Amino acid sequence: AQCDNIIMGLKYSTIGTAKNKMEKIYNFINRTIKVINAEITSEYFELKIKELELKCGYLTKKEEEKEELKRQMEILREQERVEKELEEAKKNIEKEETHYNKELAKLEKRLSKEKGNNEELLNQIAKLQEELNKLAEQKENVKYRTTHNKAGYVYIISNPSLDGMLKIGVTRRIDPQIRVNELSNASLPFEFGVHSFIFSENA
Repeated sequence: AQCDNIIMGLKYSTIGTAKNKMEKIYNFINRTIKVINAEITSEYFELKIKELELKCGYLTKKEEEKEELKRQMEILREQERVEKELEEAKKNIEKEETHYNKELAKLEKRLSKEKGNNEELLNQIAKLQEELNKLAEQKENVKYRTTHNKAGYVYIISNPSLDGMLKIGVTRRIDPQIRVNELSNASLPFEFGVHSFIFSENA
């Protein structure tokens, strides 16, 4: 009955102590009933241990499934954050493009009036064109990241409170440092230090 209670009340966090409890009960009862020449056989006790191990296996599997579900949910949340971030980046780039194109159109209009002879206007136009080219590259990068959901950064980080350990993870954030900052805001006393960010098309 005591073993049944231990097995029924078993939790994942108490797996380590359950077997010791059952061994103590088995030894105590056998010492107590020895005086009347009785015993709980070792074969019967082994069956109870096997029953405990089956329950342990079940609870371990449940815990693994729970952790896997958490991992999948974190991937989905990360995906949502990335999509939102990419959409925001696209909007900002398009706003800047509109601003630069308007300014460029004004300068080109002024330049046509001066028949292309104003050096200062030519330099300003060249600078604006350079900025527009940079924005076009950024836009292309955002577009690529939106359509290639495996592209991202592998990050390698460590934390002083986790001595001798490295964390290697993946993020699709445009700025991988944002992900590291989020991890640093978790339950550790120190911030993570970055060893490397590695961009990959199949992170």
